Amino acid sequence: TLFRSPTKIRALTNVVSGFSLKPCGRSTAGCTSDIFQEFEFSGDDITSVFSPDIHTCQKICTYYPNCLFFTFYTKAWTVESQRNLCFLKTSRTGIPSAPVQKGNALSGFSLLTCKKVTPMCPLPVLTDADVLGKDLGTVYVAGEKACQQLCSDTIRCQFYTYSSAKDRKS
Repeated sequence: TLFRSPTKIRALTNVVSGFSLKPCGRSTAGCTSDIFQEFEFSGDDITSVFSPDIHTCQKICTYYPNCLFFTFYTKAWTVESQRNLCFLKTSRTGIPSAPVQKGNALSGFSLLTCKKVTPMCPLPVLTDADVLGKDLGTVYVAGEKACQQLCSDTIRCQFYTYSSAKDRKS
């Protein structure tokens, strides 16, 4: 799917869950739309896909689950079988660990945090539902809106579950 989604949603009382506001253009994570010429970004490869150009590669990364940045090999790339390949990448930090200078390679970032308000917004908030997926961690915040904003501002966060301390059982 184009929208990043949880693995499962289950009923759980006294919690509120929801989604990051990145697709709504309401993240303060920043937007890096620059294309880095002659650089290959390092990171964990998610997959590679054929792309006619760098801009299509960037759009694919923007909508592909967990893609944070990419490297595109041009039609002049030395390895013929890799020409016009778009390598979708991710990392724990949200940025490439060490960009490497390489001719005929172009790299850039997902534009997810650059998007303006889209028809999918506002996104639903789910009461008494626990959104399951890969947990990034537990953080104490002052309310469910603060939790949603923290998720929106955290590069790898796609959805969250909030539980107030007074509702937790010992």
